[in-house]
Amino acid sequence: MLYILLNFKKKNSIKGFFILLCFTFFSSPNLISQSFKDRLSLKSNQELKVLFENNRKNTNAVIIANYIVKKAKVNRDTFLLAEGYYMIASLKDNQHSIAFCDSIIRLTSNLNFIEYPTNAHILKSKLLGRKGNLDGSLKELVIANKIAQRRDNQEQKTMINYYIGAIKHMLGDYDSSSRIFKETANYYFEKALNTQDRLDPNYFKSVFALSEAYNWQKKYKEAFKLSSENIIKSLKEKDSFYYGHLLLSNGITSMHLKNYNASIDSINKFKEVYKNRIKDGNLIIADLTLGKVFYKQKKYSKSILYLEKVDSMASGKDIYFPELRSCYELLIKSYNIEKQTEKQILYITKLLKVDSIIQKDNKNLYREIKNEYSTPNLLIEKEFLEKELKKKSSSTSFLVGLLLFFIVLLGIVLFINNRKRKIYKRNFSSLMNKTEDKNSNKEVVKNKGLDIAEDLVKEILELLDVFEKNEDFLKSQISLSSVAKEFKTNSRYLSQIINTYKEKNFSNYIADLRIEYMINKLKIDKKFRNYKIQVIAKEAGFNTSESFSKSFFKATGIYPSYFIKELNNENK
Repeated sequence: MLYILLNFKKKNSIKGFFILLCFTFFSSPNLISQSFKDRLSLKSNQELKVLFENNRKNTNAVIIANYIVKKAKVNRDTFLLAEGYYMIASLKDNQHSIAFCDSIIRLTSNLNFIEYPTNAHILKSKLLGRKGNLDGSLKELVIANKIAQRRDNQEQKTMINYYIGAIKHMLGDYDSSSRIFKETANYYFEKALNTQDRLDPNYFKSVFALSEAYNWQKKYKEAFKLSSENIIKSLKEKDSFYYGHLLLSNGITSMHLKNYNASIDSINKFKEVYKNRIKDGNLIIADLTLGKVFYKQKKYSKSILYLEKVDSMASGKDIYFPELRSCYELLIKSYNIEKQTEKQILYITKLLKVDSIIQKDNKNLYREIKNEYSTPNLLIEKEFLEKELKKKSSSTSFLVGLLLFFIVLLGIVLFINNRKRKIYKRNFSSLMNKTEDKNSNKEVVKNKGLDIAEDLVKEILELLDVFEKNEDFLKSQISLSSVAKEFKTNSRYLSQIINTYKEKNFSNYIADLRIEYMINKLKIDKKFRNYKIQVIAKEAGFNTSESFSKSFFKATGIYPSYFIKELNNENK
């Protein structure tokens, strides 16, 4: 239900924001003829933008955006280049959108364009939000808002304010979000009055968001009045998209007001409007609401039908959000009434899984959810049901044992992981306190039992000292024979001397030198820590990141990724 709050539809700009429930983007690829490409050169800049918007959902959009970028570079048109980058960044299947946003920001930060860099900061906020980075998303909106305030761009300020409200809503701050949504709705309503134009779709979006915030605040009468009034307005404006969503909001509010028949009617109308939008996540919310209504009416069979449909859709698409808990809670209660113990255990297990995911991804919002089905109670109930099943039949005892096994296994895994963390922490501290060994190989310990002349031993150890100081061990293709050849000796002598005086074979000797070098470099070079493990491994002379990680762990007792993370934490 929340995703629509974050999908602020602005004319001639991208749709979308970070979402709780995602759309899947489908389009049939078009064959791009050469004549189509040739026709682009005949278009004005404005015509190219309109053409891009009209082709946004097919492969022509990429062709058009790349052409605009090329044209902008030839003409040295910074604004047009920013427009082209923005178009590419806004495409849903683009993997480098954030990088394009950063390019726009660098290009336009010191220029006085109305649209940029504000729009780039807003788009970057959406993209970060989609990745679950709400802190980063909010920071981008704060930057965008400062620019919009400085330039007194009311349209941008309103749009940014809406997004901030959406983030606050997702974090559970419904008082702030409802105030913001009310402000944005009033702005678009007054704008329509002043211009004597039709109501902007953004008005209905703000109203819908406000009604949702009212529902979360349990202001059901206000929410019902708001959605009911604006359902009529959306019909007059022929805005079927928000007409449907306002119906859904109205149906949820009616359920809370115990107007169950009205709730069912609104939800079914919504489903009729949206029957062809199989990828719309709000359809999950619609069925969840129907499941709740039928449960409240004690129509348990009907309730189970819709709730199991919700479970199938949500788990099939890996969609997990706080309201989903109520689906499993009601399924557990329903199957308790139906005396189906196996089904109770099944949905207790699923609820435990959903809890772990929601608690991880929605920490702040999760704290707002309070009901009898907390994790400890779930485990107690689960244990009780398992014992009951064991009494009933030997066949179900296997399931009980299996579930208990997994609980114990989970405890063992947690214990082992906790122990590993302590060991890693100790090993990290040991590395940080360790001082670099500066001793050279000049002093030769005599009488080590080698059948090699002492002068030759001394000479090779001195060469090894130079070899270490020059960091020749970082060469990726180094071998015992290549070093022996460089020292003008044979491999056997070199191997024996390293084994005797370094107390390790040649491979371990090289690996340890490389690891010691990397430890010192990572300690002092903050920028180097930002590189990928593959790059660091290559810098150290290893052919693969796997061999580097194994050697690092063997030498230090921790992995390089952990070492880097802890170094960064200490700096913070």
